[in-house]
Amino acid sequence: MTPTEMTAAIHKLLAQVADLSASRRAAWYQLNKAGARQQDLAAEAGVAKQTVYLEIRRHREDALGERRRTGDWRKAKAAS
Repeated sequence: MTPTEMTAAIHKLLAQVADLSASRRAAWYQLNKAGARQQDLAAEAGVAKQTVYLEIRRHREDALGERRRTGDWRKAKAAS
């Protein structure tokens, strides 16, 4: 594998990581909104409580940023 091919593979894997991270953030947000404690979510995933807190916060901020960009405030109800 050439360095160029390796770089392309890295970019592909990084895109996968980004997609999985966004999915995990959304899942944690929904579970937390449904009443699951962040501490329990963290223990189940094997991460620090702070990680779950920050990822849920990032999910909310990303949703808010999307609403600001599109001007569609109806999405506020769906994301909250």
